[in-house]
Amino acid sequence: VELEGTTPGSEHDQLNVTGNVALGGTLDVRLINGFYPVTGNAFTVMTFSASSGGFSTTNLPVILTDQKWSVSNTANAIVLNVVPITDTDSDGLDDDWEMEHFGNLSRDGSADYDGDGHVDFEEYVVGTEPTNALSILLFTALTTTGQTVNASFMSAKNMPYQLQYEDYLIPTSTWLGQTQLYGSGFEMSITNLPLGGATQRYYRLKV
Repeated sequence: VELEGTTPGSEHDQLNVTGNVALGGTLDVRLINGFYPVTGNAFTVMTFSASSGGFSTTNLPVILTDQKWSVSNTANAIVLNVVPITDTDSDGLDDDWEMEHFGNLSRDGSADYDGDGHVDFEEYVVGTEPTNALSILLFTALTTTGQTVNASFMSAKNMPYQLQYEDYLIPTSTWLGQTQLYGSGFEMSITNLPLGGATQRYYRLKV
């Protein structure tokens, strides 16, 4: 399912089924063309007379840190809702995320639980595991072959990444986007990026 707006059909995919459906498999959702939803948005991605079963896996794109997805299976539709996070201790971290990773709400995001050089809030933002020092956003390889570049990096599942580049690190320079993709939860590679005659180039990952 691709989302680039709130209008069904023209701005986001919607499957309309006449009759009953048996749900199963994976619900895979992607944001496209730079679209990011806001709190309160709702996307009806499937309609039907009645349903049975359910999706075994739901892959939802990472959105802003003060938002999360809520998937509703109503009597006649599947609806993706963007709702505020629950943050009872007002530390900027979703309570569900804190409970999943730490088992309590005692962390406030300012400390580095796993000692990997990134505080808990930074790991929350980029989708890495705050209790695993090996789960970190970094390039694992950046090589050149002639006038092309190959880049590899560790990714977080469903996190949107854009590989950006700049030839000169000066205050007035603009980082340009070259490739956008979604994380798999494993190491990912982007190959055959053209240098376009540049003799030096700097790369970064934007999430």
